[in-house]
Amino acid sequence: MSRANRAAQFSPFAALMGYDGLVSKSAREREAMQELTEDEKTELDIKLRCLQSHTEGRTS
Repeated sequence: MSRANRAAQFSPFAALMGYDGLVSKSAREREAMQELTEDEKTELDIKLRCLQSHTEGRTS
């Protein structure tokens, strides 16, 4: 058996094609997320409550 064929036996095997890329992409997206400040959370809460009050009683 040639050295190239012998080395091929021990080369890494990727059972799931593209899995490493998806994991890397997911990690980058998580890093890009930012935590909201308390002021931003309060502002968002006010807007959500306003939307909720406008949609109560409506049926689709």
